[in-house]
Amino acid sequence: MINFNRQNFDINFTGIKAPKSPLSFVEKIKEGLPADIFCKKINIPESIIQDGIDEKTFITARNFVMKSVRGVYPKESMAIINNGVIADLKVCKAHSGRMSAKAHALACSPRNNVVLIHSHPKTIAKSTCPPSIGDWETLRRFQGMQSMYVINSDGEYAILRKFGEALSDDKANEAMGRFMLGYIDYISKIDTPACREAAELFNYGSAFVTEGVDPSALIKHFGNLIEKIDHAGLTVEYVHNFWKKYAASMNLTYETNFSGLG
Repeated sequence: MINFNRQNFDINFTGIKAPKSPLSFVEKIKEGLPADIFCKKINIPESIIQDGIDEKTFITARNFVMKSVRGVYPKESMAIINNGVIADLKVCKAHSGRMSAKAHALACSPRNNVVLIHSHPKTIAKSTCPPSIGDWETLRRFQGMQSMYVINSDGEYAILRKFGEALSDDKANEAMGRFMLGYIDYISKIDTPACREAAELFNYGSAFVTEGVDPSALIKHFGNLIEKIDHAGLTVEYVHNFWKKYAASMNLTYETNFSGLG
């Protein structure tokens, strides 16, 4: 939980993701993909070699997570690969969920080499957000997790990979604060009601609390606004540019071939 402070605003904002990273899951998807599901040739990231994954294993995982975001009601899904072998496959109820107990145990062990491959649905603007700040926090917290892949409905990828030591909690707090302050500054320049209201809540939230507004209700409303903004595709460029600028200083490698991102 991170405290974002500005103008005496000391409310704990949580769940700020773009979009939300995978959190409660339902049954495994066991059926195969239709042969014609792919509409174009799909690239394979060369970096899978660094993660110890062969091409066949990556394609199996990628196809699985692609399927859930190509339907009428897109859902995120995830594949856990440990030491080059698929260890778990799960599909979310919607846009949020939690790793299974098995996956959690694997990711907690520093002896493992866990790669999390999951899907992000397209926004209303038909763009896809790269790994969210919540995805990064998941990657940072699990010692056995080395890489976080996001796959979109076209099979394109965006990747965060650790190098060196994970950031300390203090340094992570600084990075989260940098992300949020930049995020609020970014949306404050977008002329939509949701962006204006979210920026106002972040900047002047303490005033609302002083006037008797329930902090938990305020936090929930703020989170709903952020989800709406992100779902509209208004912050994809911000997230992409944040990783381009700051990934290396956070001991991360960032790469993507998402269409429309420079």
